[in-house]
Amino acid sequence: MQDEVALVQTQKEEKKCKEQARIPNLDCQVPELVRCAGRGDLAGVRQLLDSGMDANIQDDLGVTALHCAAKKGHGEMVRLLLERRAEVDARAMNWKGETPVHYSCKYGHTRVLGLLLRFGANPAIRTQEGRTPLDYASEKEHLGCMELLMHSALSSCLTEIPFTMSL
Repeated sequence: MQDEVALVQTQKEEKKCKEQARIPNLDCQVPELVRCAGRGDLAGVRQLLDSGMDANIQDDLGVTALHCAAKKGHGEMVRLLLERRAEVDARAMNWKGETPVHYSCKYGHTRVLGLLLRFGANPAIRTQEGRTPLDYASEKEHLGCMELLMHSALSSCLTEIPFTMSL
């Protein structure tokens, strides 16, 4: 029995080491704004922003409060951060190149995705591995996100195609 427990413990430790090996900085410093967003503490986020904290502050891995709010599906917090000028695209990439749009698609938060798109997020932005938000949404079969992304892409194509009517 003790051998089995020791084996399971060793396997857990090996898994943890492998996961940590993929993270560039194990002594990651997490700003309070990112921490509050991760906890879903809307009042805390609002208070920090009111005190002058930059909505785009990142931890050592490039994660912002907007990433956390998008991941958790906190629509009201996402709206607050966007209204306080949180970046949705290039400046908001984590160490893998993922944006809050990728997170909302990965976790199936259609309402959050809609907010991000209304605030100008690029629905086709790619990670460092070349993955788009649609890749994330389709991988997890989040149909609402897939539909919203395709609608957004179609809308942007239609506005970019000049056409004239001739009689």
